[in-house]
Amino acid sequence: MTYCPMGDVWSQYGKAGMDIGHLYCEIDHILFEAFGMKLERPYCIAKGDKICKFNLKML
Repeated sequence: MTYCPMGDVWSQYGKAGMDIGHLYCEIDHILFEAFGMKLERPYCIAKGDKICKFNLKML
């Protein structure tokens, strides 16, 4: 993904906002696991990367 609306919201609060946003993004791992998938995200906008990359594997 190259755009994240939540990233826009978090960025309005500076570094502290992005740190909280990155924690918020961690819930994605739990959500995908509930659907039988493992998420690896090497790039995350809330972590300061230009993109979010989602690598999914079936459990």
